[in-house]
Amino acid sequence: MADGRPNLNVEHGLKRACVDPDCGCRAVSTPRGRATILDEAAKLTSADRQAVYGHPRNHFGCTAALVTGYLQRRGLLVKGASLDGHDWACLMMLDKVSRYAGTRGRDSLVDVAGYARTAEMLDEPNL
Repeated sequence: MADGRPNLNVEHGLKRACVDPDCGCRAVSTPRGRATILDEAAKLTSADRQAVYGHPRNHFGCTAALVTGYLQRRGLLVKGASLDGHDWACLMMLDKVSRYAGTRGRDSLVDVAGYARTAEMLDEPNL
């Protein structure tokens, strides 16, 4: 309640959205009280995860450079063109959308949200 508004589902003990339009809380609908897709994605892209794998800027930049080299060697990428970390994040989102098209698994949606978050993180200042 740091900003003066109740936390998600806590003050109301809700497992569904608060219906009071004047309440100002951020309570959301969650099936059986589980975290939302965005909550899960936020956890997966947290500082704890970065402590293990590093910032996505480093990983995605390296992967983009490797894929660029591969595509150039295969003649599939115009000379002078290259992929960057944002391209890699988008390609990973497309991979998860493709997987979701076949299986409709919730985890694919969590992954899409997570890759969207990591794309955003690429533009954050270095700390």
